[in-house]
Amino acid sequence: MNDNVKQAEHPPSTGPMVTPRSPRLAFDGETYALTADQYWRAITDWAAVSSADDGVPIYLHVPFCPVRCGGCTRIAEITHSIPAIDNYLDLLEREMGIVTSRIGRGREVSQLYIGGGTPNFLTNNQLIRLTDSIDRHFAIGRDAERTIEINPYRASYNQLQLLRGLGYTNLQFELRELLRGDMAGIDRSCSPDLLNDVFSNARALGFRTIAVDITYGSVKRQTDDLLSELECLLDLAPDRVLCHSAQSSFAETADERVNSTHQLTHAQKLSMFVSMLAVFEERGYEWVGVSGFAKPQDPWCQAQREGRLFRNWIGYTTERAFSVLGFGLGAVSELPGLIAQNSDDLRAWSARIAEGLPPVAKGVELSELKSRERQLLGLLSANLNTEEPKAMDIAIVEELKESGVVEASDGRVMLTPFGRAFFSQVHDWDRNHRLIAG
Repeated sequence: MNDNVKQAEHPPSTGPMVTPRSPRLAFDGETYALTADQYWRAITDWAAVSSADDGVPIYLHVPFCPVRCGGCTRIAEITHSIPAIDNYLDLLEREMGIVTSRIGRGREVSQLYIGGGTPNFLTNNQLIRLTDSIDRHFAIGRDAERTIEINPYRASYNQLQLLRGLGYTNLQFELRELLRGDMAGIDRSCSPDLLNDVFSNARALGFRTIAVDITYGSVKRQTDDLLSELECLLDLAPDRVLCHSAQSSFAETADERVNSTHQLTHAQKLSMFVSMLAVFEERGYEWVGVSGFAKPQDPWCQAQREGRLFRNWIGYTTERAFSVLGFGLGAVSELPGLIAQNSDDLRAWSARIAEGLPPVAKGVELSELKSRERQLLGLLSANLNTEEPKAMDIAIVEELKESGVVEASDGRVMLTPFGRAFFSQVHDWDRNHRLIAG
């Protein structure tokens, strides 16, 4: 075990920091209903300062699933109706058209992410329709990562072949349990043999990256079980692994979330994460940012070593792009001065689009200071340090220093080993959770 892990086990006496100014400070729990005018003002300002060929990340949310998994934290719609999904795809294209009518069609995309729900629940024809809709409104950059979330139980060889033919380069698997899903009670288990077959097919078809999301921190799972599953997963050699601490289910009430018996305490989650670090290190993976792991030759690792790794709402990226355009039910757009979330009610979302309006529901306008703080924290969570001429003028730096999370001098701010492990718990912009609390 290296020095970073040893130090992370023993936080400084100042204790966990920054309440209420947590690293998710862009919101501070003060979201409010947004108007179309506020959204248009922000997106028009963004379009004015970014040239038409500047790459922009885009996120599309496909909410449909055949069943709702236990402990689900996603914005999801349960249906088996092909017409209902077709209607959603019609509206999704109309939403893209509403936005591109203002910013211009054909803007280059540097990062494409299709999330859900279960995007590969769509039929082959629907996957083709979805991809064609994107291509009609945007120009996907030649080197852009094109990622789609995949449920391995639906990932046949023919479907993977289609997705590769449509240009998708990266597959993202959400994995709750690999060995003990039925016993852990989270209802999202997966057979290692099945996952191995899907990985083998994906590699044979030439996908660039196979990434896996894993969740830890449920009270029903012991550390030894989790580490056994992690060893089994790493035997399959995924290119990237993203680790997320357990969050409350959308199905839980506010009181149930506060008094949840399904989550460990912050300290217990941190201890579990530290144990996972040792396994990743022993298996030859490098720690990326605060929550990712990848092989040393991965572009993320190379970018981090060279100080050019970034993080936006979609995730880590080698492109310096802090803005994100979100489309679909509950999707988030991250614009200069504004974080906006679409309605997560399907009827309300559909009605707004039918009226020719952006389906934004709530969000928060960011002051210049808040925007600078958010950018600083994004850089820290990716590159672990940043040289910002005005960084020392930001009050959050002093708070983070007092808590042992960062060290700072002469405008250079660096995460401490404890701060890096601590950020893995609280600096969570996971696209699958409700980023904006209401």
